[in-house]
Amino acid sequence: MGEQADAAKVVNFTKGNENDWDPFNPESLRAQGRDEEIGVQKVLLSVSVRKPKKGEFFRTHTDPDMHIVTKLYKNDDGESFIVSPGLQDVFGRQVVPVCLYFCVSRYGDPFLWPIRLPGDDGRDNSYWQTARDAAKRAETSWVRIEANQAAKNYSLALALGELPPPVWPELPLPEILELAFKNSVIKNRDDLMVKQFLGEV
Repeated sequence: MGEQADAAKVVNFTKGNENDWDPFNPESLRAQGRDEEIGVQKVLLSVSVRKPKKGEFFRTHTDPDMHIVTKLYKNDDGESFIVSPGLQDVFGRQVVPVCLYFCVSRYGDPFLWPIRLPGDDGRDNSYWQTARDAAKRAETSWVRIEANQAAKNYSLALALGELPPPVWPELPLPEILELAFKNSVIKNRDDLMVKQFLGEV
């Protein structure tokens, strides 16, 4: 009978009756350690724009609509920016064609991987080619990549274990892009990035 009364106190408190909570009741304290007592929903606040980290297993999304071919400007610090079409000539050859692949790491960290595409002159190289090959392979397998400086390309390794399938954020591509580039869009001539590039500040 006493155990049932204690349990009732715990249940009542979880429904909002704070006055019924006994801080010295062991069951009340144990209840705070039960994950099922508290419902949470993770909210994605940002998406990184980067290549896979060293030693990181990752997957790429199988839906081609979750990848996008575009052009980006990368500054000297390695940060990527979306540039308004009317301003792309300002940055010249530093605005480059890429495919943004939507990826997720082994531990659920989503990111956009910008991989270079051949430019208008058709120039390509083995780093870009093998990166695109790795992104394609990662649609069906957990992979990791390493830069092979001697061969001037990326080598690929497959995970040997039976890893669970990737868990993707349930967000449309426009929201993913907004989370990734919310502070990295160059919209007009008065943008500080433009003035710095032209040596006006």
